[in-house]
Amino acid sequence: MMPLCFRDVYESKAVGVRELLGLAALGFGEEAVHDLRVEIKRLRAFFDLIEDCNRLFGGRDQFKPIRVLFKAAGSLRGVQVDLSLAKAKSAALHLDLDEYRNELKGEELRARRKFAAAAANFEPGLFLEREEAISRALAGLDLPFLQSRTEAFFEKLVADLRRLKQPGGDRTTLHKIRIQTKKTRYVLEVLQKCFGPDEARLKDLNDSLRAVHQALGQWHDLQLGLASARVFLEEKAARPLAHEDSYSAYIQALQADSDRNLGDFEKAWEGLAELARVEPGGQPL
Repeated sequence: MMPLCFRDVYESKAVGVRELLGLAALGFGEEAVHDLRVEIKRLRAFFDLIEDCNRLFGGRDQFKPIRVLFKAAGSLRGVQVDLSLAKAKSAALHLDLDEYRNELKGEELRARRKFAAAAANFEPGLFLEREEAISRALAGLDLPFLQSRTEAFFEKLVADLRRLKQPGGDRTTLHKIRIQTKKTRYVLEVLQKCFGPDEARLKDLNDSLRAVHQALGQWHDLQLGLASARVFLEEKAARPLAHEDSYSAYIQALQADSDRNLGDFEKAWEGLAELARVEPGGQPL
């Protein structure tokens, strides 16, 4: 039988995914698609925690059917981010990016169709199947054991973050830190909800983790926007664009924003380093 607090955590995430899926499939809103992906990431982190408590759970296999939906939502989300960046910079800097934005709109329509198909094929019944699998995995495990495993798993994630953060980290490393920080935060949320030791400190730690992954999330969006614009320009190189100077200004603006986000990340990391320690006897990040 699944402990009550773990059941509450799982059910809240399962309900969240179902509700957000309905919203995202209904109107393809950028916020709904983004929130759906966030809730799925929380669910994946929870699966990883359950697997850490009992290796027989097989978190990767349990997640596979949900991953199809996650990837389809990711493709749609990526195009929506590119469109939002182009729209915002066009307005703020008075740029003419119509050719690029029209192409992105076509990509968004294709991504919408793929996401709609993934949503239509998604089986809500799998949530009950996973709940039963989690119950089997946790059968016979008492709360003190689960608390110790959750704390140990969280400490391992923090230690992994420490190893990833090295001076002069490249884009691949920053991307890994972004993903790892989110996973660490989502496991911390379980620790807070179910066991809540040192509640004030954990809240501050949660806030610091969020600041890190939000800064890197914005940086990542800008990196994707830069890559998308550069691919568009390469593909259109043989044909003159109506306002080539607008595209040069757009890329420069995205790069400047990206550099600022890296600065924000470093500041957020400093704040996190002051709070995050591996207990007992750990060292600062």
